Amino acid sequence: MQQFLAYILLISLFFQSCSSNVNPTPGNPFERCPEEIRFMILEHTAIANYLSDGNTGSLILVCQDWQRIMEQDQMKKSIDSIKHEYIYQRFLKGALIYKPNPNSDDGMIVMPIKDLENPLEGTFNLSQCGDAGKNLSISTGYRKGEKAENATKVEIWLTPRFLVEKEINGSAQHYQEIFPSQWPEQAPVSITRKYSPASGRSKPPSVFFGRGVIGITWHCMII
Repeated sequence: MQQFLAYILLISLFFQSCSSNVNPTPGNPFERCPEEIRFMILEHTAIANYLSDGNTGSLILVCQDWQRIMEQDQMKKSIDSIKHEYIYQRFLKGALIYKPNPNSDDGMIVMPIKDLENPLEGTFNLSQCGDAGKNLSISTGYRKGEKAENATKVEIWLTPRFLVEKEINGSAQHYQEIFPSQWPEQAPVSITRKYSPASGRSKPPSVFFGRGVIGITWHCMII
């Protein structure tokens, strides 16, 4: 809402500019602005709305002129270009939660994804989580090969879909059997695990995504 109000102020400034013509035409001041300015105002507002709420709001319903602009191919490309950023920002709000007792918050440790050195390719430090680190490794990103230190561990990966989409013909090509046919856009993050210490593959991802905290305790991660 704050972003929307900011752009409403921007619109009003353009109104004043456009209304200062020597022979202004009657009608809506917004309509008197040049087409490229109207597009720019709606584009910035739509992007701000999407980054905040995951959609462009009701801009398309305001009037026929706004609907026409919002339905332009260039506008759709602009919105598509920031969808990954929206997912990334939501991903950063996630956290790994360690609970010694799944029925109690006593001793609970919260490890935010944003605190990793590389939130898209980092490994959580489980040293304060009892002996969990001896048999378990939890990382963001996706598995790119065997790690000697994890040879006897269960590996868990929290994987944003756009990472796999970007490298589906490269380092993520082992996802081709399930991407995109079995991994829809509506599931922006997956959880995968190495299901056998002797295997170099991951199981097809079971999809999970949380709006706020990605809350995971050991008991539900490894069964």
